[in-house]
Amino acid sequence: MKRIIFRKSLAIFLTLLTIFCTAFMLACREKESYETYLTELKTDVFKGDNETLSLKAQYGFNKAENSATESRVYGLYFYLLGVDGDNITRTISMAENGKTYADTFALNPVTDKTTAFIEIENFTKKTFTVTISEGSNRYEITLSSILPEKTITYKDALTHLQTEHGNFLDAYKTADGKFNAKLIMRVIVKDNKSYWYVGLIDDSDSLKAFLLDGISGKTLAVREVF
Repeated sequence: MKRIIFRKSLAIFLTLLTIFCTAFMLACREKESYETYLTELKTDVFKGDNETLSLKAQYGFNKAENSATESRVYGLYFYLLGVDGDNITRTISMAENGKTYADTFALNPVTDKTTAFIEIENFTKKTFTVTISEGSNRYEITLSSILPEKTITYKDALTHLQTEHGNFLDAYKTADGKFNAKLIMRVIVKDNKSYWYVGLIDDSDSLKAFLLDGISGKTLAVREVF
């Protein structure tokens, strides 16, 4: 009798363990699949200026449309403020880990912003200095992160989105469970408050946008952009 009871108890335990492990693995795969479809990610925001120029920067990656590879190129995206369309050639350079990085600012025809990009992996500094060259003039600008200290990570923001809008995200899945959309995530700082912007783009290029509180992860707004 004891042996029978033991066998039944063991069978129940193994069944429960199997269910738990299966659910855990499915949850991990689901979370991983969402991160896989990130085509743009910005995780930090920097600002700096001097008496002549104002500069903003973000760190993260943009994945090129129809990219032949799955690689993500991380770097610093620079935005020179208040000079759009003045036709002055400016370059930006910075030293990091014994190397010098540089790029030339150009007017982005899509955003109408004067931008530059420096490719750099695993950048974790909160303060750094760049040099902007403008003809014979050289300007040093120190940029500092303006991200509030308790801002959640993009992974935590994505978890909050899944928790609040899991059914909505499931609607983007195909019959075989594949997530059929692209994800855009950007951290935003306004009036000393942080927010996570999350955009979902489907095959028809329809964009659904979410705005999450940067500290709590709570959804503040949902919009159908186009």
